[in-house]
Amino acid sequence: MKSAVGVKFFSDINVYFLTNELAQDYVNKNTVLFTTEDGVGVRKGDTAYIVDDNFKLLPDTYFDIQSDGRLSFRKYFSTREAAERYILRNTPAISIEEFWKITAMSGSNRAKSIVLEELVKIRL
Repeated sequence: MKSAVGVKFFSDINVYFLTNELAQDYVNKNTVLFTTEDGVGVRKGDTAYIVDDNFKLLPDTYFDIQSDGRLSFRKYFSTREAAERYILRNTPAISIEEFWKITAMSGSNRAKSIVLEELVKIRL
């Protein structure tokens, strides 16, 4: 009788498979290919939301990840909300003059942040 194939992880846990193919398939499906901008590990078959270098969410909404074929000028996110938040916070959408007017307003930094975010949303 042939012995089972084992895979050792970065812990004290061993997982056993009946064949090398099953073990390799398990490793391929569970290996983190890369980590998204919002800190989520992406594995083969997972989906990701992608923002291009012009701060636009790519039109296919999300992509089925098959390999770590990322492009350096794109940002990858685990959720649409995280991608949209990145766009809102990083798209150049106001002038320096508008920025200084808002920061000179009286009120809390949170209130100023809300005004800035609303102005950027209008401009997008």
